Amino acid sequence: MDIALVSFSYPNSGRQLKKLIQSLVQSGLVACAQVTNYAHSYFIREGKFKKSQEKLVVCKLLPEYISKVVSMIEKQHPYSIPEILIETKQCNDAYADQVSSCAVSKKK
Repeated sequence: MDIALVSFSYPNSGRQLKKLIQSLVQSGLVACAQVTNYAHSYFIREGKFKKSQEKLVVCKLLPEYISKVVSMIEKQHPYSIPEILIETKQCNDAYADQVSSCAVSKKK
């Protein structure tokens, strides 16, 4: 069975990120969200080399919820253009059942 992974970076500010993750999980759209602290991002912005510390978030969900999850992230994210990466992955049946049951139980 397939599950979706939606990943995004977030500025290193915990309270707003916690609210976003809570809304994603409590909505029943996301079964699990993992946060990795202190990802170092390097990029060019306005012609200048920049570096920032961010958090990396990986959400596990059913593929049919991808568009709703992306929309929620875009609405609550502080960046005007957030980095949102979407993948569909095969996983073991037991974990897929767990992801599915989390979504189903919260949607009732």
